[in-house]
Amino acid sequence: MISIATGWAINTEEGYSLWTTGSPNYYIDGASPMTASIPSSWWPDEVQTNWVIHKINEPVIFPKGSPFLFFNIYPTDLLPSVEFEVVNRWDNKELEESRKKYNDFKMQNSKDKPWTWVKGIKTGLDADGNKIGPGVKGMLKLAEIENKPGENNDNELR
Repeated sequence: MISIATGWAINTEEGYSLWTTGSPNYYIDGASPMTASIPSSWWPDEVQTNWVIHKINEPVIFPKGSPFLFFNIYPTDLLPSVEFEVVNRWDNKELEESRKKYNDFKMQNSKDKPWTWVKGIKTGLDADGNKIGPGVKGMLKLAEIENKPGENNDNELR
């Protein structure tokens, strides 16, 4: 295992926790990111990201500039409040028919226009142009804080 120091202390407001892991959808050959959930506002130290190394006596390379940390701030009571039901999708004939139709559309698109996005993934529309899935209102952004004169907030993100 290796730990990579970030130089950042990430303090959340009371009632929010911090979830850290490696960057989603980014692969490092020979390494897997570990995940941590840090309860609200108590972590006084800089955040480190930890990776499990799977190669023995072989180099594992993190290319310069590659993302090595992903974090998400979430309400501390979110996970205990989640309820879900596991069902077999094949028991829902309407859902299965919709998925089959969309899959057929994706397969045909791959044949007709290789290496292009299928409408539903990019636009949220099914093969008939009907809206599917939840709406997207854009990417969330962190609020910027203004440093007060005389304060050194270079290594702190709030």
